[in-house]
Amino acid sequence: MIYKGMVSSIDGMKARIIPSGEKSRTVPDITIPDSLNGKIEKGTYVVYAYFGDGEGIILSRMDGR
Repeated sequence: MIYKGMVSSIDGMKARIIPSGEKSRTVPDITIPDSLNGKIEKGTYVVYAYFGDGEGIILSRMDGR
């Protein structure tokens, strides 16, 4: 599924994301692709894919940068 959320923390090439509309629940270990490495920081709104097996990847920044 495709979701929107805000990055709450980054650890290497993985981000923890707060889904849009949530206040405290986070989605852990979403992969940051090489194309966005260094372009995402805490507080950045992103579009990400999250799969039933618990894996996910950031697809884009919401601001298009």
